[in-house]
Amino acid sequence: MTGRDYATAMSQIRYFDQAGNLQTVNIGEGPFVIGRNNTCQITFIDDMVSREHTRIERDSGGGYRIRDLGSRNKTFINGQIINETILQPGDLIRIGDHVLEFLAETGGPQRLSLEFLTPDRQAPEGSDWIKIKTPATLTLPQIERLSGLTADLGLTARPEDIADAALGRLLLDLQADRGFVALRGEGKKDLRPVTHRGLTPSPTGGLTPVS
Repeated sequence: MTGRDYATAMSQIRYFDQAGNLQTVNIGEGPFVIGRNNTCQITFIDDMVSREHTRIERDSGGGYRIRDLGSRNKTFINGQIINETILQPGDLIRIGDHVLEFLAETGGPQRLSLEFLTPDRQAPEGSDWIKIKTPATLTLPQIERLSGLTADLGLTARPEDIADAALGRLLLDLQADRGFVALRGEGKKDLRPVTHRGLTPSPTGGLTPVS
């Protein structure tokens, strides 16, 4: 299997359908459309979603390009409006009120630096850091879904893999645009990034805001 075949076979979109069930769909080689029409590869019956809202297709460089199809309510990647862009592993796609995750086994989310996660009152210089003021409260069904991850991943799974799977599931469940998991040490600044979704430095050198 070539690298191109491998990427094609393993690249997927993961999301919760309107019945609340977690779905994982292979993208494949052909155009992959998300919208309201029943001819789309993923369909959401929702007035916030256009008939053909956004399309994902292979890029000449071997990756996947996502393009908004002139939708009324736009397409967001990691909280930012886009016309088109190349998808990266762990990117979160928002269409209307629905969040979907792009999964690619050929690579993981970009490594985060400790500077990015500085918990001080002073945000890192040049960043758009926004702190979480209120912790998320999980419902019993959410806790039950997370508790089943160890069975899905197996007893030999690394803690990092479990944290990564749990974060992806939580972000989809909470319909959040981005998030991270870090271990806190004894000191206020002692943080070790474990995994993240949708957090990337901006082209201007600033940092993606977190809310």
